[in-house]
Amino acid sequence: MKINSRVCCMLPARLDVDDYVPLCVTFGDGPDHQLYYRYVGGSYLIEIGFDQYKTCLSSIKLVQVCDYVEIEKVKKDFKAIFIEGLPCSDLDQWQGGVFIDSNGSVEIEISEDQLRIRFGSDNDVVSVYRNENVYFGCANDRVVVWILIDEVDVELIKKIKHIILEQQNQSFL
Repeated sequence: MKINSRVCCMLPARLDVDDYVPLCVTFGDGPDHQLYYRYVGGSYLIEIGFDQYKTCLSSIKLVQVCDYVEIEKVKKDFKAIFIEGLPCSDLDQWQGGVFIDSNGSVEIEISEDQLRIRFGSDNDVVSVYRNENVYFGCANDRVVVWILIDEVDVELIKKIKHIILEQQNQSFL
């Protein structure tokens, strides 16, 4: 997922978990019209929503995830440029459509109070966008290589893990 250099202001982040969707993070009130960058694999579907009018990132949804890796807590002493606010996208890449699909590899990492979605290597990170407790690590070419959700309630982490384990035994969407 490539972003542009524009930054949106800080918006409140709301985390939701239900019995079928392991995690949904919505920024602000949630837009009426979203464009989705989707990571689609054999055992996962992750949607990153962008507001069609403001161009800023508006939601992160783990629709289907059948595996995760336990990790130690990620230290936030990033050796990168720190940017406050949400990343934005160049909407031209959607070419009038609603979805862009990527079949690259994705790894879900969970610690005691963090969840990280990795699309690449930490070594590539040169800038980190921060909106409240959500961090976006970006490579030199402004490609997001990971998303870190910090300070997640321990009970919510347990519920996310439980839902992911339940999805291991079910067929993919």
